[in-house]
Amino acid sequence: SLGAKISDVSYSNSNALAVLTESGQIVLWDSDRSEPRHINSQFKGATKAIWNDFGVVAVVTRGGNVSLVDTKAGDQVIPIVGKHTGPITSALWVLSNDDSGCPQSMLCLGGKDRVVSMTNEIGDTVGSLELDDEPT
Repeated sequence: SLGAKISDVSYSNSNALAVLTESGQIVLWDSDRSEPRHINSQFKGATKAIWNDFGVVAVVTRGGNVSLVDTKAGDQVIPIVGKHTGPITSALWVLSNDDSGCPQSMLCLGGKDRVVSMTNEIGDTVGSLELDDEPT
């Protein structure tokens, strides 16, 4: 039993499954391990889990917080407090190239605060845009 209400289930392109609870617990199953891994995302009010192509799962919350979990680096958790001032309502990883042509993932987040933010895999904000209305 997970002990909390499930808020999202997300499957990665590398055959891993993330089950997210509202309490912020992530249960990861993948084809390389026989036992699930339990990870604390550091935030309650978790609403969505989103995988990128490099084994990072982002967890977003009703409070505007984000956790990045790098499953290829020992399940390292990077908690980001106050990425948005209110609930994050949309999230998407976008693949792009950095200045040297290397592929990188950007996490694009939209919130009720009428802001779209772009964050790299280590949690740095690389840009934001204020909107006239809430993104959908």
